Amino acid sequence: MRRRLVLVITAALLATGCGVETTTTTTMPVGGVGGQIDELIAETERIRGLEFVEPPTVVVLTRGALAARVADMVDEDLDPDEVAVWQEIYGVLGLLERSVDLADAYRGAYAEQVAGFYDPETREMFVGADAALSPLDRSIVVHELVHALTDQHFQWWPELDGLTTGGEYDAASAIHALAEGDATYFQLVYLQSLPIGDYIAAVEESLAADTTVLDTLPGWFAADLVFPYDAGFRFVSRLVDSGGIDSVDQAYRMAPSTTEQILQPGKYLILEPALAVALPPLDLDGYEVFDEGPLGAWGLQNLLLDGVSDADRIIAAGGWGGDHFRIHWDGSRVAAAYVLEADTPSDATEIGAAFIDAMEARGFGRGRSAGPGVTVFDAGSGYVEVRVGERRIAMVIATEAAAGTVVGASVAPVVGEG
Repeated sequence: MRRRLVLVITAALLATGCGVETTTTTTMPVGGVGGQIDELIAETERIRGLEFVEPPTVVVLTRGALAARVADMVDEDLDPDEVAVWQEIYGVLGLLERSVDLADAYRGAYAEQVAGFYDPETREMFVGADAALSPLDRSIVVHELVHALTDQHFQWWPELDGLTTGGEYDAASAIHALAEGDATYFQLVYLQSLPIGDYIAAVEESLAADTTVLDTLPGWFAADLVFPYDAGFRFVSRLVDSGGIDSVDQAYRMAPSTTEQILQPGKYLILEPALAVALPPLDLDGYEVFDEGPLGAWGLQNLLLDGVSDADRIIAAGGWGGDHFRIHWDGSRVAAAYVLEADTPSDATEIGAAFIDAMEARGFGRGRSAGPGVTVFDAGSGYVEVRVGERRIAMVIATEAAAGTVVGASVAPVVGEG
């Protein structure tokens, strides 16, 4: 699901705090922590190797006030139609039980997990603390300050926002991962500079974070939300190892264009582009095109989460070359096509097999053959079709079989014979 809001989860990497909408103005500390904020601004400039062009705005709220503000932002930013579409897609794929309300899941997860964010309308940074900033609170402020600092220098947020608006979702996700990986990396640099007692206190506070809502949701939900912090951290670590902080700065100037480049930094270093994949036009009676664009290597992994082992999922996604998805929607029913081009024929075979294994693992049973290279799952939750050609694979996801078969027939020439 393509969200304007970005959630940050307290993860093993201490990627706690969030924000992708950045740009700041003047310092606004409240609650008697002004001195701490000033020190953290100076420390962020020191460890990141950049100085603020303009003083950042930092607003410290009580945790309750922060949660209330986050709830308001979620209600404003979650598009009901988008939520409904992805709720249906996840339901058809067996990734989300029909009884789970996806909008409520996001509201609950944000309220539970968000420790800081940027408001793109007011251009302010908000963090939560009930008293003096704890060691973990201070690291969250550093995380957010890195966002504001790098956006002032490299203007990555307008670029990310423009890509998202233009339907270039994979490229937007790649820049998001770069920005979050950068902030997470230097958050950890800051934490590691603390006295050992403060460092241990930060770790303990992180591990004690409430995860009640996330614990009730499928594993892919948290994995998707934490992706930019986890994979982004590994990507930035590779850049720092190869060329220091300057190489991270250079990555903003020559941004990664795919999540494959984030997951496999070697492909960023050689600037390997995605293969072009186009879907033929389709006029589906009663439906309109709701959205389309590239899903990306991480999007492929998402389709396999909670279905195949991590090792098989990563191996399969390693063969991703390029893709495109299109969603048709009639207000209650979905009919979507996802076509992927693999790097090699053997990669195509692996990815197709992984799709089929994932569906079977989610309780759909064995799919039925509907021709060479075509496997169909038409259980009660909807209709899923997997087509495997020499280099291309297609997955059709539909509420009803009639629409699914029409979409499948439309992409068959693109995929080729199995």
